[in-house]
Amino acid sequence: MQCCGRFLETPALITDSRSFEHFLDRIRQPDVLQYVIAQRPDSGWTAELVTNATFFLNVITQHPIGCPDTRLPDYLRLNKAIIGLQKDEHGVPYTDNLCFFRCLALHRGAVVTALKVR
Repeated sequence: MQCCGRFLETPALITDSRSFEHFLDRIRQPDVLQYVIAQRPDSGWTAELVTNATFFLNVITQHPIGCPDTRLPDYLRLNKAIIGLQKDEHGVPYTDNLCFFRCLALHRGAVVTALKVR
């Protein structure tokens, strides 16, 4: 029997041993066998044992996400066609590490003034 659903509702970001331990706790808590039984194609199938699982890993390298401490060069910072996402519309620096998501929101059509955290 092959299941093609996701066991965890959300992916896990593992950055250190503590987040890895948290991930292990997440996969140990639910009853895997009950999950597999619920995923069976019809009542004629029976699940007795889960023998293996597949985990997909996406390594993120050289793509820092967040608010870097580096200052943009003047030719970028002063260019009116470039939104640097370093400060909000009131000149307050972003420190919440959500710059990547602000960039994504702009790409999808959001207005710059709507990027602040509420």
